[in-house]
Amino acid sequence: FALIIHGSSVPSKNGEDVGFGSFNSDAGHALIDYASGIFNALQLGPAGKTKSSDSSPYCGTIFSGNPWFIDLKKLTTKEWHGILSEETFDRVVRENPRQNSGRTSYSYVHKAHSDAMKESWNNFKDGKFLKKEFEAFKKENSAWLDNDALYEALSIENGNDYWYIWGNETDKNLP
Repeated sequence: FALIIHGSSVPSKNGEDVGFGSFNSDAGHALIDYASGIFNALQLGPAGKTKSSDSSPYCGTIFSGNPWFIDLKKLTTKEWHGILSEETFDRVVRENPRQNSGRTSYSYVHKAHSDAMKESWNNFKDGKFLKKEFEAFKKENSAWLDNDALYEALSIENGNDYWYIWGNETDKNLP
């Protein structure tokens, strides 16, 4: 008896609906705790990063996780040194066009989460916390992280994360 669910389907607590569910949120942890008392198994859907032009989780990256599964609320806490402002978190929740509907507004989530991640990254870079952990993560995951970083850089260079339409043939054919 198994529960099969994609993380985007995880409900949010009241006042925390950022437009995309996450097992990393408090509501996600509560769902897992609840399901563990009922189901023998829990199967999570694909968790790779999706394209800006294609929301299918089956077209996502293999190794890197979708940053939308990062719990934005947690980034506002002391544990994470408030690298995301509460104002930004509140704005993402407030402006979610599908607030508490159980549906995702893909274009909204893509822009809102990207902006929140940029703010968090800038605050992380300026801080003096978690630097050793970050360096260890990069070293331990370089086998896939280097390729994903190159893909991200080429996506920016080509103005789109769908490699098939890139104009530069060399970029399209890199390993």
